[in-house]
Amino acid sequence: MVLDSYDAFISHRSTSKAQARRVKAALERFAQPKKGDEPFRVYLDESSLRVGDLTTEIETGLQRSRALIVLIARDTVGSRWVELEVRYWLSHGGSPDRLFMVRVDDIDLSWNETSADWAHPDLVPSALHGLFSREQKFIDLASAAKGAERTALAPVFAAVRERPIESLLLEEADRARRRQRTIMVVAATMSVFFLLALAAGVWALISRNQAEAATREALGQANAAQAILASQTDPVQAAQYALRASEYSESLPVRAAMLAVAGSSANLIHSFDVPEGSSADSAIFTPDGSIVGTITRSSTDRDETQLELREVETAEVIASTSLPHQIAWVRLLSDAVGVLCSYRTGTHLIQVDDGTVSFTDLDAQPDAGGLPDGAQGMPETYSSCAEPVAVRDGLLVSTINGNATTGKQRLDLVRASGYATTLATFDSPSRSLSFEAVATGAGHVLVLDPTGAQIIDTAAGTITPISGAAVPTDIDITDSDYKGEFFGKTDEHEWLLVRRDDSGFTATSVSLDNTVWGAAPLVDADGLFTGQVVALDHGSVISLPGSGKEYTLGDDRSRNTGASSRQWNQYLPTLRRLDDAKYVAVFGSSVFVVDLNPSYPLEQGWGRAAVGDESSDTSRTDDWAVVNVGVSLQSAGSQGMNPIAATCGSDVLLQASPTGFEEPAYANGGKLLVRANGTYRLVPDSTTFSAGCAVLESTPAVAILSTDPADDQVLLPGVSANARVHVSEQGEVAVLRGETPVAIFRSYSQSRAWSMEHHINYTSLNPHTIGSSGENTIRQTEGGFDFTQADSSAAEISFDNPDGWQAVSPDATQLVALDAASEPQLVTADGVRGLAACAAKDDSTWQEFAWIPADGYAESASSARGAVLVSKQYDGAGDEPTTVVDCVTGEERTESTFAGQRLQLERYEVRADGGVIETIARPQDDDDPTIVTQITWTGDKQPDTRTLSTSDALNSAVWSQDGRFVVTDNGATKTVQEWADGQWQPRTALASAGTAQFSPDDLLVLTNFTSTQSALSIVDPSTGHVILSDDLGDTDYLRNSGLPIRVSDGNMVLQLWEKSDTAGSALTDAPLTIPVDVDRLRGILCEVNRIAICDGIAIGGSSDAPRPSTTPNAMETAPSPSASADAALPAGWPDELAGDWCPASDPGSCFSVASLLDEWPNTQLRYTDPSTEVDGTTDMTICLDLDLEDSCTTSMSMYLRYFPVGVEWDCTALEVEEHGWPDCYPDYTSSHDSSKPRLVVLPNHQHSTDYVDTEPMYRATD
Repeated sequence: MVLDSYDAFISHRSTSKAQARRVKAALERFAQPKKGDEPFRVYLDESSLRVGDLTTEIETGLQRSRALIVLIARDTVGSRWVELEVRYWLSHGGSPDRLFMVRVDDIDLSWNETSADWAHPDLVPSALHGLFSREQKFIDLASAAKGAERTALAPVFAAVRERPIESLLLEEADRARRRQRTIMVVAATMSVFFLLALAAGVWALISRNQAEAATREALGQANAAQAILASQTDPVQAAQYALRASEYSESLPVRAAMLAVAGSSANLIHSFDVPEGSSADSAIFTPDGSIVGTITRSSTDRDETQLELREVETAEVIASTSLPHQIAWVRLLSDAVGVLCSYRTGTHLIQVDDGTVSFTDLDAQPDAGGLPDGAQGMPETYSSCAEPVAVRDGLLVSTINGNATTGKQRLDLVRASGYATTLATFDSPSRSLSFEAVATGAGHVLVLDPTGAQIIDTAAGTITPISGAAVPTDIDITDSDYKGEFFGKTDEHEWLLVRRDDSGFTATSVSLDNTVWGAAPLVDADGLFTGQVVALDHGSVISLPGSGKEYTLGDDRSRNTGASSRQWNQYLPTLRRLDDAKYVAVFGSSVFVVDLNPSYPLEQGWGRAAVGDESSDTSRTDDWAVVNVGVSLQSAGSQGMNPIAATCGSDVLLQASPTGFEEPAYANGGKLLVRANGTYRLVPDSTTFSAGCAVLESTPAVAILSTDPADDQVLLPGVSANARVHVSEQGEVAVLRGETPVAIFRSYSQSRAWSMEHHINYTSLNPHTIGSSGENTIRQTEGGFDFTQADSSAAEISFDNPDGWQAVSPDATQLVALDAASEPQLVTADGVRGLAACAAKDDSTWQEFAWIPADGYAESASSARGAVLVSKQYDGAGDEPTTVVDCVTGEERTESTFAGQRLQLERYEVRADGGVIETIARPQDDDDPTIVTQITWTGDKQPDTRTLSTSDALNSAVWSQDGRFVVTDNGATKTVQEWADGQWQPRTALASAGTAQFSPDDLLVLTNFTSTQSALSIVDPSTGHVILSDDLGDTDYLRNSGLPIRVSDGNMVLQLWEKSDTAGSALTDAPLTIPVDVDRLRGILCEVNRIAICDGIAIGGSSDAPRPSTTPNAMETAPSPSASADAALPAGWPDELAGDWCPASDPGSCFSVASLLDEWPNTQLRYTDPSTEVDGTTDMTICLDLDLEDSCTTSMSMYLRYFPVGVEWDCTALEVEEHGWPDCYPDYTSSHDSSKPRLVVLPNHQHSTDYVDTEPMYRATD
């Protein structure tokens, strides 16, 4: 037999079990079997068999492990087991260079160079003292972001497998890029933005020669609005709406909706369709969460069942197969092995090999044989499938095959490798074994089988009878330890303790006073039973019997006279252990958390409870600590009931109807989640513990998953009342809702639509961009400057003081810098030359350099392009320069002015095709206004000038590229103004903090970098609505470069700088990339959502497939009036709509029902009624298309009004004088000829200050 070997052994204290599991999972995922990697095998002692010295199993595991990983927590130094494991491994071939420390708590592991040892040896196990000759590096998981364990542990995998760390990280980066879902967090105001767009009624914008384009825009924005609404509850349906919107329109609102939908759930990994004609029944994950299996059933034949296996990260199908009939359960042990049990055919081993799925009978069928296909019900011969028990590296399976007289019961242990062992076989008519107590952490399971109580050691694959006291079949097992021992209640005042020694397992009765109603085992610091118990009696006294230590929690107010538990007025006094020293106690309707071994000083919320001699000195530290949970568990019908709904790890759910909370959602009750740290919160009644002790709170609209260890929460939208939620041990979540797509979420590592390059911990100056204009860029390097020009030429220029650069020319072809001797130099792609004319004057204390436009720049493009380099020199006496020197001629000159006022140059950019100059003219007199100016030019055309005057003293002003918007900042507020109707109109006010820039398509981008935040916001300047709001992370390391925002490959790129945390002032480029192109956004949505509407769209980027339908304007392709005037209308359509209807202003663009139906086949006539607005007219409502819920929204509707001959229209008389509108604009009254019938397309909503009239159309044959 070939002995197993391991890549690494994880040594840890039991309190670090959760972190150890994540380390194991992260390391195992590095191996890529598809590239020929052997699995990375990690020995993690789940059982922690702590009795005496190290067990043979652990010693064997240590001997066969190439590396040792030691988890360092606050309490690790007190664990003798970690000491023993480290010393044993080192003494049996282990080497310090293959010992890796992983810090899981925030403790000081710094190094003392003088002593050549740890600076704080009291925090490190003594086995590690003196082991290393130099400072030992460690993996820091204490400060790593949740979900970032894999990257942090890369050096361990690389060292053990002898792989270059650089290549490993490159592979990881490549894999991350392939699976990255660009998802963002979008502010809730986004939904308001699109609801306003919906309410605006874009039909009011229709002119007859643009009817089709307006129709498509209407439908695009209508779908965009519905996408935003759906995104709050169902991100998959929201993606369908957003993608449909993009088929109609590529406008900014639609693109912004697509971004918003991408951010509706930053934890959505993928969604995918279920097979047509089927519904999703259940989902299962592999233990490492890398594979998800979905089980679907045919809608017409419930016995027709399909299993589909997918990679979680890519959503790629790796295998698919039909399943046997009447499936009881399916479990996956790895990406290649699983187990299923069918009531008809028994238990089968599932094996997956290169996309092919095979089934092998796990148990021999009885002589009667399996059930024939088509058999109904449960005949005499059957297979009974008990719920399996997950154990370390496998599954414990119990099945019965046979009938009432010949039934055979089997107990099998199936390993993830596919190897199965039969532990026991029984002749029994019973249908299942009784798995009364599961101690998977210890690798032991207490089983009640037909022969009595037994203990299964899943690591050794053995089954051992329990000796001693009889174990009753109705025992309530409430606790187990890391040694495989059990504690449970057998009667009102009786408990049973199953202990383990060298000879096996022995059950001992624990009889307490008949006043005791609650009991729990006492454990030592390693989580092992001591043989003592903690008791809670009917007088609310919690005690350690026999020790004299006790504490009264309340008073004896909850019990009637008599001994029966049924006579308790409220809940039965209950005690349950949470961790090594903490217990939760319920007495009456009160809840307490008691710590028998607290650390002082006590944390907030905890109070000292004196025990023993209560008159003793208050400085004693052996008192207990108590938290009185501030919720009363009042509940009708709770008399004598056990309040414990569920426990998992150190958490407990109490079942009651708590009072003291005002939330209406819990008016009819809920559960109380109590944790060992004394914290608690009310949760819905449907809340349960899922795999890995995650807390799953479900409501009809949303589910919340709270994961270990920091109670991080993730919202799971789309979880309706009929949804099924399945959670993996690693925190992946599958949400199933019948025939709708399956959604897979992750409870950590949120992704965003924006991406940013990071260069943390670099030790020298990296190249970073200091100037750009068009295709010209200049980058500062460690040894000088790099020039890249529009003609693709490039040059690297050496310079002795790159940090001395002062200014970049507006066309980004040259710069001025101070050399090592502080002398100004002009640097270009051709080299370096001195600027003697710019040397500082003797009376100057400092100077600054700038390129300013030549005189006459407002009148001539050539002058605007003619940048002049000047030196502004100051004597330190004031803010004004004493001298301005032309650096080329050496002549002194005056500062630039506008209307006699000194100019502050805000922006100066010269491109091959034009340029822009933005200035602020500061007033010379208090009565003068501040004048903000933007001058733009194209080619050699005369520049265009836009100005804004304000009484505010401004710090800065930023213009949009087309001059439509300007943002002024007076130090207190940023004010956005828009040029509309011939004047500047204030639109919105924003906080002054941070930097404002406009994107090429007029989105306002705000960034704010401080020591406490790195914030990004994208705002619609016309409304002030926030389109995107997010935290960029890496606080205090990011800077805004001030360089122009550009668009590249469908992305908006904002050039940021990242400051090194180790290299002083060293900077590097950190470009922030946000997708804005429709194809890019489609690819992003379809990378996450593998659904039918995404067929033909390339995930993650632009598509080579045909673009969505862009049918030509129906008006342009309509038949000629003479040809279609007499065309028959479809049944049910009114005769008034017959023929082609054309506006007088554009007779060539006509409307007809026929052309409408050609373009929109789903068009329906909904209503035809006499108008209540205009006497004698008829109003009609047409639905162009149904939404995903088969209803017709307002913006998908078209409203028509038919004017027969003789009915006049006077907009002013009806809308202004009668209905109170200020004015009619536009007013088409004069376009109405009452001698002819007319048809008018009405606005869905009036959104302007004035009434918006629409032009009448006339039948072409009239």
